[in-house]
Amino acid sequence: MLWALGLAQPLFYFIFELYGLSLVSSALSGVIIALVPVAVILLSRIFLKEKPTLLQWIFTLVSILGVSLISIISNDGEQNYILGILLLIGAVFCAAVFNILSRKQADTCSPFERTYMMFLVGSLGFNITAAVALKQDYLPLILTSITNTRFIIAIIYLAIVSSVMAFLLYNFATSNITAIEASSFSNIIPVVTVIAGVIILKEEMTLLGYILCGVIIVGVWGVNKFTKNFKKN
Repeated sequence: MLWALGLAQPLFYFIFELYGLSLVSSALSGVIIALVPVAVILLSRIFLKEKPTLLQWIFTLVSILGVSLISIISNDGEQNYILGILLLIGAVFCAAVFNILSRKQADTCSPFERTYMMFLVGSLGFNITAAVALKQDYLPLILTSITNTRFIIAIIYLAIVSSVMAFLLYNFATSNITAIEASSFSNIIPVVTVIAGVIILKEEMTLLGYILCGVIIVGVWGVNKFTKNFKKN
């Protein structure tokens, strides 16, 4: 089943997300992607027999509310298309399936094995897709890209730090905490993005934005804080 882990994340998740983002406004896309923890809660109840507590539900919804409001106040005014919404829902489903599979395989496969298979499947899948889409331009574009220093630096960061290391840590996390707890941290991403924008890009941040970041953090904290009441049927 490790190959299925790679299909869900990164292959299909990123395909659905990238095409979905191009067809949906940033406000709506942020709200939809924020539903990943809810999807994980529902699937984990069915496949992992993990039953969230009432407080975990409440704090999950608090976190989603924070992400949704941040997305709304940063709305870019783009038009929303049904296809884009469906693609993002597909991305949410893929992310939830990844969380469930990673947690389920934690007893038999190490974090390294899960991460290795994820990126083996992802690498093959993306390269095959690129070769089919680009046809005769596939190899020339690759050869041109690998001679560009800025491209190489960007790829190294995205591939090693942002992808392999990040998912290795995430797979390690799912070996030690529930899928519900692990998925709650996905809503921290907008907070990190906002802070990085303020620090690195010198973007302005309103008081409301800081408050909403705090709301998201409180929500994630609550999901993990009240895990001591975790129940299994």
